[in-house]
Formats: sequence, C-alpha cells, structure tokens
Amino acid sequence: MVVLGSIEVGFLYTTIVGYLLMTVAYYEMIKLQARQEKEDHIQIKTKWVEWFYFLVVQFYMVPRTWCTQELLYNSGVFLPIFVDDMLYKYHSFYCFCLLAAGMILFVLSLEEGFYAYQFKQMGWSLLNLMVIVTSGHGLLLGLWRVRIWFVYTILCMVLRDTTNVIVSNLIPVGPSMH
Repeated sequence: MVVLGSIEVGFLYTTIVGYLLMTVAYYEMIKLQARQEKEDHIQIKTKWVEWFYFLVVQFYMVPRTWCTQELLYNSGVFLPIFVDDMLYKYHSFYCFCLLAAGMILFVLSLEEGFYAYQFKQMGWSLLNLMVIVTSGHGLLLGLWRVRIWFVYTILCMVLRDTTNVIVSNLIPVGPSMH
C-alpha cells in the first residue's frame, strides 16, 4: 500500500513519509533515554534543547540535499529575496548562529546535580541526529536522485524471471536425461 502510494503520488508522498518516519524515530530514541524524575527538577527541559537541535539540523539539511536552488529554479518556483538569501546565500551563517544559540540554550539549561544526566542526553540526541536524520536524508536522496535504479532493479528482475521461464521450457533438464 505504501509503495503503491509512493509510485502514484511520487516525490511529495515519499518526502512526507520520509520526514514523518525520521521524526517518529528520533522521538522514540530520545524517549528511550529520558528520565521523568530527573526532567521534573530541570527548569529548561532537555527535550526543548533536543528538538531545537533536530529542527536546526533539518534546516541545514533540506536546502543542502534535495531542495536545492537548481531544483526550485528548474521547477519554476521563484522565492522572495529574503527566503532565497536565508536558504541559500547566507544559509551557512544562519546555521552557525542557530547552532551557537543551541549551545547557549544547552548551557543555560544545565542544573546543578544533573550535569551527568544532561550531558548524556545531549550526547544521545547528537548521536541520534547523526544516525537517524543524516541517514534519513541520505535515503531520501537515494529515492529522489536515483529513481532510475528502482526501475532498473524491477526490469532486471522481470528479465531474469522471463529468461528463467523461457530457458526452462525450451531446454528440459532433468535426471532422466542421458
């Protein structure tokens, strides 16, 4: 059902499903390590820092991977100047500022007596960002930019099965053959 839908609707469907799967996977992995009894004593909750970094990494990855300037211009989408500047011209600067703001938010969220827990959570969220989000973008890139391999694989399988049927019907090979 999901595969049929992705073939019918295409790019938009696979993008939405991919991002939903990335978000749910990140949420589940972060939830595994969270300790509610410790989170209750922390003023700036660890989940705010984790989700801030998730959004910053997504903001970094989207214009760098699949939503490129060439793709938008070739599809006829013209962005306002400030959006074009934000997503492409000064994108690295904005990402650096957001990452610096995230570090400041993390430092401000540190509570005495919970340093080990908070640093463990930060490390866990960074590891999840590297594993889940960056690999998710890689898989989506593989789906979008290398769509020909999907067709090529299916055609190879059809050709192999057709050849198998033809050869097995024309050339009988069996134990009674001498």
